[in-house]
Amino acid sequence: MRLRLLAVAGCFAMTCSSALAADARLDPALKAIAAIGTDPGKLMTFCEMSATMAAADNEKDQSKNDAADKKVEDLMKSLGPDFTTAWSLGEELDPDKPDGKALGDAMDALDSKCPK
Repeated sequence: MRLRLLAVAGCFAMTCSSALAADARLDPALKAIAAIGTDPGKLMTFCEMSATMAAADNEKDQSKNDAADKKVEDLMKSLGPDFTTAWSLGEELDPDKPDGKALGDAMDALDSKCPK
């Protein structure tokens, strides 16, 4: 009886932990995003990157889009490898699942700190 109870408890624990476990990369990504928001210089760089991306979305001239892509790439590099990793994670996660929503919310919160 005791063995069966332990087996059931073990199966339950394994099932629940895998269902509740977030992507292991999420916490470091959220910390990297938050760190950008507390550093005025990096926040300004992020805001410039965000504005450049928004302008590129409305640009029809391919050469201007290429220049914008290069600028965004350079700005992202200046934000550091932790932020670049967080950004890449955002491209991998499903925005409709909890991890994707958490990362999207963090990016939105960071973007809300930018002057409009």
